[in-house]
Formats: sequence, C-alpha cells, structure tokens
Amino acid sequence: MMKQTPRPRSYKDERDEMIDRETNGAALDAIITGAEVLAIVCWRRKNPAWKGALALLFFALAGKFWPMGEAYEEKAYRKAGVVCGSIGAALLAACGRAMKRREEK
Repeated sequence: MMKQTPRPRSYKDERDEMIDRETNGAALDAIITGAEVLAIVCWRRKNPAWKGALALLFFALAGKFWPMGEAYEEKAYRKAGVVCGSIGAALLAACGRAMKRREEK
C-alpha cells in the first residue's frame, strides 16, 4: 500500500503569526503604498517616472516574498520574489531609458 502524505494545514498557528510579523513591516507597507500613489500620479501627468515608481513597488514586493520563502521553506515564495525583482529591474531600466530620451529633447 502507498504511504499517504500528510494533508497541509489550513489554520494559522503561532509560527505563522511570527512569520507574518517579521515579513510585514510597517516601513515596507509604507513603501508599497507610497510607490503605488507615486506611480499613479506620474502616470496621470504623463511623466515617465511612473516606471521607476512601479519598479520600487516590485522591489518592495520581492522584499516581502523572499523572507516568507526562507521562513516557510517554500519555493513558490522565492520564485515570486525573483519574478517581482526581475520585473522591477526591467521597469527600472525602461525608466532610465525614458528619462534619458526626455533629457535629449
């Protein structure tokens, strides 16, 4: 007979609450909120800096996912952190190119 794997937990215990406290810092949440507002304002004014603000947002999200992956030892969180970081890097490069073109005009 095949050995059955244990079912994943569907409740939060003390360890989950501790991980949430460590990964959900107030400063990181403030950075995420500020980046969202800045991106919207820049986009509405047609300023290419909106890409830089979104890059900051994605870097903050990567900073939020990575420690969760370390704490839970889950590859999905780490992959999400790497993807968010990569998107942030691409947006930052696009912002730099757009700002350079804007200066040349």
